[in-house]
Amino acid sequence: MREVVFTVDYEPGCNAVADALAEHGDARGRSLSLHATESSLWRVDYASGSAAALAAVETAFREGDYYADCLVPENCGATQRTEVLDDGEALVLYSYWERTPTCASVPHIALEHLGEGVLFETRREGREYTWRVVHDGG
Repeated sequence: MREVVFTVDYEPGCNAVADALAEHGDARGRSLSLHATESSLWRVDYASGSAAALAAVETAFREGDYYADCLVPENCGATQRTEVLDDGEALVLYSYWERTPTCASVPHIALEHLGEGVLFETRREGREYTWRVVHDGG
């Protein structure tokens, strides 16, 4: 098994989720599950923080200009939907994204270069989005 860990640091205005987390210093996010196929991506995310922070994170996931995982600097035309699974003391979100030919994301790039069976873990704090990618090394 091989592991790659890296952090994407978003500038203000480039990613709605990063902006929401940066505005609420108590907020944190992490993936619970993340899966990609050639044509789609779906994930479950957990966010913690104050009620105001959780509301801002939910709004960012639901109303961002483009999907939060897309690396294309402008709207790639992808279709997405986000559902709230739990909004008690924390926020649990399910997101589904249908990829377009111009879409680029870490999971899709990993799928193209490393093949199926890649595992992902993500953590978000402020403008930092840390990825842990585990694969068979083949």
